[in-house]
Amino acid sequence: MNFTKLYNLVFFLTAAKLESENKRSFIGYAWWILDPLMSVAIYYLLFKVILTRGGPDYIEFLFLGLITWKWLATAATKSGEILDDRKKLIKKIYIPKYVFPMVETFYHTWKFLVVFAFVIVVYAFVGYTPNLKYFWLPVILLAQLTLILGI
Repeated sequence: MNFTKLYNLVFFLTAAKLESENKRSFIGYAWWILDPLMSVAIYYLLFKVILTRGGPDYIEFLFLGLITWKWLATAATKSGEILDDRKKLIKKIYIPKYVFPMVETFYHTWKFLVVFAFVIVVYAFVGYTPNLKYFWLPVILLAQLTLILGI
């Protein structure tokens, strides 16, 4: 299978998965934002308010850490499970086996990028100015994507 056909297949399957998931859900794309917001609220309440831990940039650190961890955990877990879920399809037609984990990885990466863009917009809106350590973030995210694809 050449690269163009593989790219088109992965792109089509990822887009179809995104569309089908959001049509099955009542709130669709909004859940992508609400899920990390609720998790951040719980962690913030527990650690910052009740246990009085965390520093001055705790909420920013918590939000970025939580969404990147969720991206890694869900993409790696679902990519590992997908071959077992699709074993009947794999036996019937020839599709390279690495296509299904790639679709899962790109599906979760797309969801992560939407939430990450939302976080960046919110940070800009509230006037948060990142320090120089945040400029390493694209390198770290690229390394994390490489790790997920490797897993």
